Amino acid sequence: VTIDTTAPAAPAPPDMTTATDSGTNTGDDSTNDTTPDFTVAVPVGHTATLYVDGIAVPASLVAGVLTPTNPLPGGAHSISYTVTDPSGNESAQSSALPISIDTAAPGTPTITAAPENAGGGINTAEASSNNSAGQPGTDLIVSIPADAQVGDVLTLKLGSAVGAPTVAYTVQAGDIGGSATVPVPKTTLDLLADGTIAVTATLTDAAGNTSAPSAPFDITLDRGLPTTPATA
Repeated sequence: VTIDTTAPAAPAPPDMTTATDSGTNTGDDSTNDTTPDFTVAVPVGHTATLYVDGIAVPASLVAGVLTPTNPLPGGAHSISYTVTDPSGNESAQSSALPISIDTAAPGTPTITAAPENAGGGINTAEASSNNSAGQPGTDLIVSIPADAQVGDVLTLKLGSAVGAPTVAYTVQAGDIGGSATVPVPKTTLDLLADGTIAVTATLTDAAGNTSAPSAPFDITLDRGLPTTPATA
């Protein structure tokens, strides 16, 4: 008969898997997945217990990945776990991993102006002159909602077709609750035929939640190139 009353050492901290760490940064532990996976170090023959904010919760362990059974509520949480040996001795909790669960989409941005579009559209000279980034192209002015965060990604889609060109812009502190000047490179404009282009904007936060698209804002490209064919 073997008597074992020695608890295992506290395990290494958990780590959210990149597959469930949603958003543009898959290493920031901010996600819109309410049952994220965590990589854990569990010795052979041991079991694991997941702790959320210091409280044990039901979870499944598969191939070194620990997943909560029930959805986690939105907000900030501390994730840790313990390991229990075959004799039933439970370790101390691992160091905690701070995470954030965010399932709320940002507010919808609004395209308010395209300065070079005034006076009949964007001509060849305007499309080739420097935009606000100091590169050939043009600019669009976009109103950024007050609930946006620094680092959110504003995406402009130039045209309504699937696969239409897009332009990404990272929201800065001074843009929030005001307007952002978004540079559109000439190389992107060159992908489009002349004619009226419906531009829409969306905002995506760090957790990967995307706003509803803005109302279309029409710009006209008039560079003497073939026009966009009319659709029935």
